[in-house]
Amino acid sequence: MATPSGIPQIQDDSPLPHRVADQLCSMIISGALKPGSRLTNELELAKSLNVSRSTLRAALDRLASQGLVVRKRGIGTFVADEPLVTNNLSINFGVTQVIKSVGAKPGTAEVYLNVEKAGERVAERLELELASPVVVIERVRTADDRPVVLSFDIIPQSLLDTLRQRLSLDEIKQFLIKRQSLYALLIKQLGLEIDHGIARLHPIVAERWAAEKLGVPARSGLLHIEQVDYDPYGRPVMLSDEYHVANTFTFTVYRQGGLTLAACAPSEAENWEKWETIKIGVPTLITGHGASMGADILAGISMSVEKVNSEGGVLGKPLEMIITDTKESGAEECRLAAEFMSRSDVVANFPGAFYGPACIHEFGKYDQPLFHGSAIKETVDAVVANLPEYRNIFQVSASEESFGINAYEVMVNELPYDFPNKKAALLGGDITYDMLIKEGMRKQAEENGWEIVMDDTYPYGTTEFGAQLAKIRAEEPAVIFACITSVDTSVAFVNQFLQNPTNSLILIQWSPVAAEFKGLLAEKANGILWQTEYAYLPTPENQVWVEEFEAKFGRSPGAAWPAMMDDMLHIWKAAIESCGSPVDYECIYEYLENLSDHPYEGREGTYGMDPERHESLTGAEWIPIHVYQIQDQKDVLLYLGTDAFEGNSFQVPPWFQE
Repeated sequence: MATPSGIPQIQDDSPLPHRVADQLCSMIISGALKPGSRLTNELELAKSLNVSRSTLRAALDRLASQGLVVRKRGIGTFVADEPLVTNNLSINFGVTQVIKSVGAKPGTAEVYLNVEKAGERVAERLELELASPVVVIERVRTADDRPVVLSFDIIPQSLLDTLRQRLSLDEIKQFLIKRQSLYALLIKQLGLEIDHGIARLHPIVAERWAAEKLGVPARSGLLHIEQVDYDPYGRPVMLSDEYHVANTFTFTVYRQGGLTLAACAPSEAENWEKWETIKIGVPTLITGHGASMGADILAGISMSVEKVNSEGGVLGKPLEMIITDTKESGAEECRLAAEFMSRSDVVANFPGAFYGPACIHEFGKYDQPLFHGSAIKETVDAVVANLPEYRNIFQVSASEESFGINAYEVMVNELPYDFPNKKAALLGGDITYDMLIKEGMRKQAEENGWEIVMDDTYPYGTTEFGAQLAKIRAEEPAVIFACITSVDTSVAFVNQFLQNPTNSLILIQWSPVAAEFKGLLAEKANGILWQTEYAYLPTPENQVWVEEFEAKFGRSPGAAWPAMMDDMLHIWKAAIESCGSPVDYECIYEYLENLSDHPYEGREGTYGMDPERHESLTGAEWIPIHVYQIQDQKDVLLYLGTDAFEGNSFQVPPWFQE
């Protein structure tokens, strides 16, 4: 059995388990502890190292997470076996050549190409302007059909445009599938000369997204190699990020002069104290049907970040936002956004909202906590079904099941209005959120003797309502409940309704929360009732905040998103300040799961968390449902839950006729 000598007294501030792990790591790298050898039992090993068993266990856990040792229950702890492939880092050649050099068959399991905007790190490494277009080539490389390397090769779009032969992204993809080697493409096919490369290496633990692609357990060890390739004139031409499976490659290094490889150095995340900024991600709805929502989300989070930074930042460091577009939040859009955020080294994500669970499944592969207010049961169910894997996902709102019930209770039982009949017309988009809320309203109405004269589900994004309005004008229902979450759609519906209105109350769910709704309709919006699960409360502090927002952006903040984003950011800020680190994710998860024990008093109410569903609590003492009426082109709060808000009163809509 392998028994190392005592641990030297290292004069630094790192925790003792880290120092023990570093010493054992150094002995593994040097060969003092042989691959495959069994360590002596924990009691003897702890004694020989002059540390407690708990310290030793913590050190071994650290080494196991890095893939340097293997713990076998009932047998013992072993140094990881001899790796499969050897790579000499003093020679600049690609993964394909490395795999071929040992007689293995190179392959590619996945190839994705995409054009992105260069973030800060990419721009710095490739000497580009920030946001310059770059081509990102993602591949899973295999040796004898076994995944061994996940790589991201990033090339300036401008460089590809100037080479002797222009290829489309699809042509590049087909070449790589057939020929494997990116160097062969650049040098032989496109005539690019590569002179040398400079690599940076550090061991990391596999986040869930990378572990899934490489077929290894989450938190197992990977070696990250970041390399910049240069042409003969010293100009950077390609940035590569390679993630190598532990126990697959042995790396030998030619050391010259004072150059050394810190093979057992802590990961970059563990050195967060050395960061100049703490990066947070905002993967949100910049284009598509949710663009108006995305504008409010970006405005709210940017104002909040600016305020936090003016007050000293978080843990003494300024925050830096990394932004990308999730468009319609489809599966591929979410995958690209999640991978981009991971490559950008963000420590938390604040998307605001998604349209469904696709982004939950993609961001759930990562460790960084994600805060969203989608208010969709389907997204919460996706988290619950995949806990603890998706432990990083938190919905900072309740789901939509109660919204339709609340809409019925307020409109029918609370409003001071005598209905001319008991007819209701319902319509909503063909997304789960709309349909569940509409179903709740329908069920309550039918149970209380109301006739549903129309229950229409339209394709999301529809802007033509001739058929539905013909039915409404024929039936003249007392109530129209429109679960319309798209601003363009709701504005179109109101405009078309007012061409020949009926004496019907209209309650629109959600979309009037965007300031754009009133901006587009102007005085036509007056009289509309609308509902949201979250909005800023009418407090003196919030009034000051509204005035600051209006001064900064020249418009109203809308009732919900800017305030919600401010609350999300501060909940996360409280969590990492409690944990003392932006990357102690286990501590951050625990803080958030137990938020009800230390509630956050925010702009929109009091935040608690259901620890089993990762979903915020709703109700009078938590985040109440709001019902407003637009009067004189302003949102007037009428009800919190089903309680009338003192000082405000309902007005009969101006389109009503005697």
